[in-house]
Amino acid sequence: MSETMTQSTELKNVLDYLDRAKEVVRERAPDVVQRYERLKEEAVRAPSDDAYLRTQVAYAVQDFTRAAGQVLPETHPLAAEMTARATSAPHIPSPDVQDLLSRTPSLTDQRLVNRIRGLVGEITAGEADLEHPDVQFSIQQLNRLANPHPENEARAAPPSQGRPPHEEARVHASPGGGPAGENAAGQPGSDAPPKGKPSGPEATAPGQPQKPPPEPGRQSNENVTGADPHKETEAQTVQKVAMGAAVIGGFSRLAGALASKIEAQPSSVTPGWMERAMERSKNHAEARSEREMDQTARMGSEAVEAMQALRQGPGSSILSAIRDAAANDPGGVSGVLSEMKPGGKYAALHSQFETEKQNSQSFVAGLEDAAAKVQAYGKGREAAYKLGETLGTSTRVEQRFAQIDARIGHEAASVPGDRPGSSMLENMSEKARELVQKAIEAVSRMFRAAPSSGPTMAPG
Repeated sequence: MSETMTQSTELKNVLDYLDRAKEVVRERAPDVVQRYERLKEEAVRAPSDDAYLRTQVAYAVQDFTRAAGQVLPETHPLAAEMTARATSAPHIPSPDVQDLLSRTPSLTDQRLVNRIRGLVGEITAGEADLEHPDVQFSIQQLNRLANPHPENEARAAPPSQGRPPHEEARVHASPGGGPAGENAAGQPGSDAPPKGKPSGPEATAPGQPQKPPPEPGRQSNENVTGADPHKETEAQTVQKVAMGAAVIGGFSRLAGALASKIEAQPSSVTPGWMERAMERSKNHAEARSEREMDQTARMGSEAVEAMQALRQGPGSSILSAIRDAAANDPGGVSGVLSEMKPGGKYAALHSQFETEKQNSQSFVAGLEDAAAKVQAYGKGREAAYKLGETLGTSTRVEQRFAQIDARIGHEAASVPGDRPGSSMLENMSEKARELVQKAIEAVSRMFRAAPSSGPTMAPG
């Protein structure tokens, strides 16, 4: 037996072990089983030596073990590989990331484990830069959550005293760097050193000559409230710029990370560096938004194909009957569908539609598939709209989705929906329907404006 066939057999055997424990895990962690079932569908198409597939299987083994105890025997030929893949990422040169992955077997919070793996996936795919302040901040936050020591719990605790989250992170990240009027312990008007901290140069009494800090990032109380107004003004300016970054574009985590670095090493950070970091963060956000919009566009194409497929398969006769009735109804297809209900003008068509569903499971499956895809596109489309508003690219987003919106609207408006008297268009959210209707009207205006002698567009 070749090595590839051996790998394929062994990986399938791992999935067999997970199948045996699936129902037990479903009772305790249904989301874990849902992810596993999607993974099994991917495993059918992917080669067994695919590194990504094997890592995802390793994650599933760990998640099943977390929910139901040991599911894969230690003597299994792939046991060591599954453990290694789930707890390390040799291609990521970060001890902090490796430490986070190594802790996942002992973590009980599945959501935290998912966040750690999500960050690893973004770094692996090149979507996140290890040196970027935003990514470093995320790693620090995950590290605090994954290491539940008392001091970390205090740092990771929610800001119950009214302090914004990024301010909370900054206070803990830079000892002694609090605002004017506070000492290192954060107590206004107190000259005593914080409890448990050694006294020394940091506790110099007022009036004595100020000594230079022994190391970068260590600031005494005098450094904050001292007699150098230029440094104080510069610090305030940098803080305002960092807070501005939080408002413009919503990069609050970036602002907190930048502020922490600025307070720790004020002489090494220049406005130019900060502008470059903010630009990189903006580029990351725009690149991610492009990927998300690409995915939404694909969902839209799949929804259109699913609705068009209904006209070719089982149940095509009832959809043809609806179109024939619409040709003679002043309200068109929408008028017919709105009256396809008990007691309505087209109650007979409604009965025919229900009979077709009872007689054909394939027709029902096709309807459900199309409805789910229309609803998914609606959610993605609404998210794209909000993203365009956030990034100030609304016009470009609307232009990008105009055609697919119109096609979705044209198809969904002609297929019966879940409720009698409704169309599949009503499976979408109110905002998504509004966007689709806008696109349909725009296309209709183009048809009306087209010269009679010239070429015209036909809806697809």
